[in-house]
Amino acid sequence: MYHLSIFPMILFSLLVGTSCTGNKSIDAYGDTQPITVVATNGIIADWASQIADDSVQIFSLVQSGSDPHSFSPSARDIARIADADIVFSIGRGLEDEWLDTLIVNSASKTSRLSILGNVIEPYPEQISERDPHFWLDPTLVDLVINEMATVLSERFPSKASIFMSNAQNYSNEIQDLHQSAKSQFSTIPPDRRLIVATHDSLSYLANRYGFQIIGSISHSTSTHDRPSPQELSDLVQILEKRDISAIFSEFSTTDRLPLRISEETGIPIVQLYLGSFGSSSSNITTYIDLMNFNIKAIAGALK
Repeated sequence: MYHLSIFPMILFSLLVGTSCTGNKSIDAYGDTQPITVVATNGIIADWASQIADDSVQIFSLVQSGSDPHSFSPSARDIARIADADIVFSIGRGLEDEWLDTLIVNSASKTSRLSILGNVIEPYPEQISERDPHFWLDPTLVDLVINEMATVLSERFPSKASIFMSNAQNYSNEIQDLHQSAKSQFSTIPPDRRLIVATHDSLSYLANRYGFQIIGSISHSTSTHDRPSPQELSDLVQILEKRDISAIFSEFSTTDRLPLRISEETGIPIVQLYLGSFGSSSSNITTYIDLMNFNIKAIAGALK
């Protein structure tokens, strides 16, 4: 894991250099100077691209196909955060190991950070506080899209009408996605609406569409935390007693523990795109691609 203490002079010089010029003036942009938005992952970057126009440059820190839970920022990432007009993050514990430290080191940068997960506080009772994956509930994404458009519009009011119009068009697509999910999931019998995942990642989806979370291999936001022997034994007993159709895993993880549990119990692994898009060959390059894939995979596994 990357530690900031390794690069103190790099970070200091970037932050001081940026603070000397101050925030870019809204009036200075005109029609030529690009707006710079940094997103902590590709999902947020895609949302931003749906709202923005060609004057906005959007960068994602976590690249497609990478595990966001094991991300380590590079010096280039520090530079991008330092130069950004706006930084959008998920929050809810997902980026705590690295992003907070980068932002807090410069008081002048704090106002540029927009934590999207704060829009949907408080946690619904059925949601695990260890699960940051609120984007698996499209109705919550609809709220987030409006928040992103508002943040961009307040920062760059001359483009507010463009941002808000684009956000409304994208909101319509998100609402269609939600209706599609409801339709596909409605065919799953009540006694098969049971979910087991590799880590706490599907509670938002389960809460929205009426699934029951039976268990997780790891009760953590991370794909790399390991269960204790007792926790693992308890989970295997649950899997053997209940009619579980699938163990839902994540394409970006390399953990072999789910595979060993699958081999022991005979329950197949079904992989989903949860925290990241796929590689360039996967054709999963947008949030709607990701959700359509997951909806189809879950509905197919549980029917």
